[in-house]
Amino acid sequence: MLQSLLSLVGWTIIPDVATNQVLKLFHSFSSTKLKNPPPPPGSPVYRKHYAYAFSFVVLSYLTYNLIQSARDMPPNFYHILGVPPNVDDTGLKSAFRQFAKRYHPDRPHVGRAGEELFIFVRDAYDALKNPTVRFAYDRFGPAVLGWNDCTTPGEYIRRGLLQAVGYHVIVGAALVFWSMIGHPSPVSFWRYILYATLFLTELVLVLTPSAYSLSRSSPVGLPGGASTVGGSLIFNTNLPNLQTTISPFNIFHTLLPSQVAYQHVQFLHQVFIFLSIALSRVAPQLFPQQDPRLEVVLLDRINVLLAHADREASMALHTQLQSISSDNNNDNETEKKPAESVASHVSFSKMRPLERLSPSLINTLVAEMENIIIEGNIRKADIGFLRAAWESALERKSGAEVKDEEEDEPPRL
Repeated sequence: MLQSLLSLVGWTIIPDVATNQVLKLFHSFSSTKLKNPPPPPGSPVYRKHYAYAFSFVVLSYLTYNLIQSARDMPPNFYHILGVPPNVDDTGLKSAFRQFAKRYHPDRPHVGRAGEELFIFVRDAYDALKNPTVRFAYDRFGPAVLGWNDCTTPGEYIRRGLLQAVGYHVIVGAALVFWSMIGHPSPVSFWRYILYATLFLTELVLVLTPSAYSLSRSSPVGLPGGASTVGGSLIFNTNLPNLQTTISPFNIFHTLLPSQVAYQHVQFLHQVFIFLSIALSRVAPQLFPQQDPRLEVVLLDRINVLLAHADREASMALHTQLQSISSDNNNDNETEKKPAESVASHVSFSKMRPLERLSPSLINTLVAEMENIIIEGNIRKADIGFLRAAWESALERKSGAEVKDEEEDEPPRL
């Protein structure tokens, strides 16, 4: 229980702290060796780097926990006797005899600890030399030694499956509860897929023949008289006995060859817990989900900015039009009614589009636009007397202005 709590605290705190440190080291190396300045915090590039670093930390921590879980798993009876799980009866008996020669309580220098070890190994041997108990032990672990009311493999399997159902009911209820109180997320769907995979894999590990099955001479059989053909379970009522078989190839026999089915199931439970936590933490970082409320807020902000920009552009345009219009007003009216003239100039904060344009304003704009078009055409012309005449006129005007400025300067003392 304490180890589970420590693991939960580790999953909550360690990834974030480690990610910040990894990101600092990466940005320091990138800036000093690769001459790439680190992105500012909060930028899209920084968030992408953080997501990659966070995923690396979580997956590394996941791998470490899985390896530790496999190493810390208590040894099975086969490991205690020093034999592989697929050992036959002769090899099992020989291994126990060799062990008894070294650790029998009657031998000197064994001591109290050696006596307790011998009793434990003897109980393990007594369990494994019984084909029915060995069949159940491979699937459900040392707990089967206390199932004295079970005598056939079918009874052992029924009782073991009933106990396993409790775990899956609790896990399924926890997933449903978590989905109800949490925000809708695609991660929930993948958690259910992971849970279904766990359930089916556990059924396969329990119902598939293990490395050692019941011998041909055993008078008992699986539920309904199951037998094995080609490495698969065949259920019928006419085959009460089992044969010695080798279990089908699976990844657990490759990764954990010295362990049996019940240990594979325990390891699978750890894999499910760690993958569920990793999926809940990594997926939102690598595939962030857009919040619809944030999109609405951004659109509203863009609309406000566009409205301000439109108003500023309109104010600038109408300011120009107002200035041109005021220059063409009657000077006499301005002299007679200065208050009205000042009032006609609306402040920028109260600027509104002109309701009508005066004919004089239109004529002025037309003349200015014609001049702009003519000047543009002259500038575009590479040859011709118009361009030469225009440049000559500009030079004469520029020279006249310079001469006037020199004449206007006061004499120097």
